[in-house]
Order: sequence, then C-alpha cells, then structure tokens
Amino acid sequence: MENKTYLALQRERNFGDKINATFEFIKQNFKPLMTSLLYIPGPLIAISAVFYVMFMDDYFRNIGGAIQGGTDFSFDFIGYMVAFMVVSGLSYVLLTVVILEYVNIYNERKDAVISVEEVWARTKKSFSGAFGATFLLFLTYIAFVGVFGFFFVIMARGQAGGMVALSAFLLIFVVIYLVISLSLFFNILINEKRSVGQFIEILKRCFFLIKGKWWSTFGLIIIVSLIRSSITGILQIPVGASQIAQLIPAIMNEQVPTAEMIQQAPWQIAYQAIVFIIGTLLNIIVVVAITFQYFNLVERRESAGLMEQIRQVGDTGTKSSTNDAEHDEDY
Repeated sequence: MENKTYLALQRERNFGDKINATFEFIKQNFKPLMTSLLYIPGPLIAISAVFYVMFMDDYFRNIGGAIQGGTDFSFDFIGYMVAFMVVSGLSYVLLTVVILEYVNIYNERKDAVISVEEVWARTKKSFSGAFGATFLLFLTYIAFVGVFGFFFVIMARGQAGGMVALSAFLLIFVVIYLVISLSLFFNILINEKRSVGQFIEILKRCFFLIKGKWWSTFGLIIIVSLIRSSITGILQIPVGASQIAQLIPAIMNEQVPTAEMIQQAPWQIAYQAIVFIIGTLLNIIVVVAITFQYFNLVERRESAGLMEQIRQVGDTGTKSSTNDAEHDEDY
C-alpha cells in the first residue's frame, strides 16, 4: 500500500512548488538520507575538509610571512589545493550519485524504509559510470571554454576596451548557459540508467528537456544556491568575526599586522573543517531541487507520470476482473 506521505516525483510543478517539494522531501527523508550521505561519501568529504584547512593554513602562513617581509615561502599549499580539488570533486560526484539512487529507491518503493545497504548496493554499480561521464563532461567544458575563449581573444585583439569587455561578458554568458543547460546531466545519467557510451545522447537530452525552461531552471538553481550559501555564510560568522578582532589592535594603532594576527588559531582551523563538511552536505538542497526540476520537465515533455498512473489503473482493473471471474467460478 502506498504511503500517504509519499511525495510524488513524476508530476508538473510550478516554481514555488518545486522549492516547497525540495524541502518537504529533505524533511521527510532527512534521517535515512543523511545517514547514507554520512556513511558513503562522508569519509571522502572529511578527507577533502582536511586538505582544505591545510591549504588555508599554509596560505595564511605565507601571507603573514610576506607582510613581515619574510622570504621563506612554502609552496605546500599548491599540493594541498590540488589534492583538495581532486578529493572534493570525487566526493561531490559520490554525494550526487547517493542522493539520486536514494531518490530512485524512494520513487520505486514509496512506502519502504530505505537502508544504507540498499543505497550503497546501487551506488557501487553506478559510481564508476558516473565518474567516467563526469570526467568526459569536465573535458567538454574545458574544450568548449578553450575554443570559445580563443575565439573571443581573437575578436577582441586590437579592439577598444569596450569590445574586450563585451567579449568577456559573452564568454561568461556562454559558460553560464552551458552550466545551467547541463545541470540535468546526472539525473539523466542515473535516473534513466544511461551509460558512459551514451554521453552524446545525454548531452542532447539535457538541451531537449530544458528547451523553453532555461530561465526557470536558472532561477531555481540560483534561489536554492543562495539558501545554501546563506546557511554556510552564517556559520562562517564566528571565524570571520574572530579574525577581524585579531586585526583590530594593529588597525587601531596604524601598524602592520603581525604574522600571528594573520594565521588561524587551532580552533578556527577545526571550525572551518566542520563548516566545510556541513556546507558540502548542504549540496543536498541543490541536487534535490534539480531533481524535482528534472521530473517536472520530463512530465511536461513526455507525461511519464501520467502514463504510469494510467498503466497502474489498467493493471488494477485487470486484477479486479480476474478476481471477479474466479469468484464467479466458485459459485
């Protein structure tokens, strides 16, 4: 029997309904979904947090040394930055796959309690394909930006400053257009069980689904991203306030801040790591919102949810007729 609290995914929703559905889904599934995120991508997220704070600590040490006129710079922060980018990229892909596989189980079972083991079983099967497709997507972005960047540089060469600014603006707009258009990439890959070999078809389907709905998708992503950023921004206030407080004595006395004032205290480093982990997990808001937009667009284009309801009604009618016939035979 279908759970009365089940939140239908395959249906059309307006802008406000998608935001409401996003938070309703997270609220309804918070414990099992967050448990899956902590157990599966959680360790990778924690490792990326370590590299992040190591990068920031070394970076601030260099700034403090430079202010004091020192020449003994450490370039360890470059290694930390590269390690952070690689691990955080992997953790984001894994986090996205876990969320989407959870959504698939939720959509199939509706009233079932979803366990970490079930989510992990599906994630293991789809992660390698998702990673490969993500790598191809990354190369596509790099190639596209490189080609168009070169084209805009050629256009702006020898032109006035206004033309250069216009070329830069066009390049930024094209990149934003691509990012929003391909925001459905993971949903198509996971929900429709596509493979890396269907990479081009996935790209085409992204543009097909989002056609005529680019601005609403853009607005949705901006709103939920602002909500996520606002939460992490609020959490950053204690560290930011303490760092400003450390600099106030030097500012008031019109002195150059010392290296100790610039460097972060141990508690600040630990706090930054915790905030980073929370901020990464908060990506659940963005991923779930895009997922509702995906189902909304599929429903608008293909009426998949409506066809499923019609099929279920037909199956129910067939079962009812069969039961009636068996009942008549008993008499």
